[in-house]
Amino acid sequence: MRVGNIVAAGILICASVGNIWKIFNLSRMVLAGYGVCFGMLLCCLELNLSFLRVRIASSFGFLYNPLLRLMFSLLLGSIAWSFQTVLGTIAC
Repeated sequence: MRVGNIVAAGILICASVGNIWKIFNLSRMVLAGYGVCFGMLLCCLELNLSFLRVRIASSFGFLYNPLLRLMFSLLLGSIAWSFQTVLGTIAC
């Protein structure tokens, strides 16, 4: 499960970086920024690094609640879907 989440977060980051360069569409650039930040947050959470564990738990405690984590995953999926690219669709 962890490996799948790390791979999905990596694909989301790649799809987001690909959409940051679309400079004529401000809303996609903002969503791409959110995609990069949220993807990196998910990667840091799943890697379970000891020096980040306390900071993530104190700042993003909703990721430790299964229902709220599901809602966060749905948010990530909707961000990836909004890119309307093949990589964004795969990241969903």
